[in-house]
Amino acid sequence: MHVYLSSLGEFDANGYMDKNGKNSDMTVYLFILFLLMSFFMCIHLLNMLIAMMGDSFQKNNEMADAKKMIS
Repeated sequence: MHVYLSSLGEFDANGYMDKNGKNSDMTVYLFILFLLMSFFMCIHLLNMLIAMMGDSFQKNNEMADAKKMIS
């Protein structure tokens, strides 16, 4: 759930600290994982965009070829 919400832009980095607002033992590890997740989600979303644009481009080329054959 955390990765899904983070990919939508809802970053709750305050939850990485203790209830008192101090750094816990895992804070450093959580911030490193957060940065890695942010990087990989960016790459994943860009790959999805490229795939959708490639599919649209292919469909448009097929339609153009069909119209050339008809004319």
